[in-house]
Amino acid sequence: MYILDTNHCIFLMNGLSKVAKGLTPQSQNTVKVYLALKEPLNVSAVTISELYYGAYNSDPSKVADNLSRLEYFKLMLNILPLTDAISKGYGEKRVELSRIGKGMTDFDLLIAYTAIVHNAILATNDGAFQRLVPLLKLHDWSTGSITP
Repeated sequence: MYILDTNHCIFLMNGLSKVAKGLTPQSQNTVKVYLALKEPLNVSAVTISELYYGAYNSDPSKVADNLSRLEYFKLMLNILPLTDAISKGYGEKRVELSRIGKGMTDFDLLIAYTAIVHNAILATNDGAFQRLVPLLKLHDWSTGSITP
């Protein structure tokens, strides 16, 4: 099972909505891996919040279009809610990381713990998640590699 980080959602949203010649390599590769896997797409509820923020924070002339694209994209997703297990893991790990001077953003840590609790692989190219390995399994779809 894969859970997509926000950056991979954006790569995929762009890759599924633009003509191929205008895509970044990250979007092209992310779509390639997604199509090869043929698995349901899972995201944390936190990721949806970040995607809404991005849509509302975009150029005012593009907000309505970005919100529409997000609503369409959400139809493809299994949105995983925050649970007590995720919240407990987040709280414990946040204290641990803070004490050793390796904190993470709250949202990243909640997304990571969604993957950890679900024993899933987090699809991301955000290097901040590396500090949670081996507790967290990672795979960067934007490289085009199908195997983690």
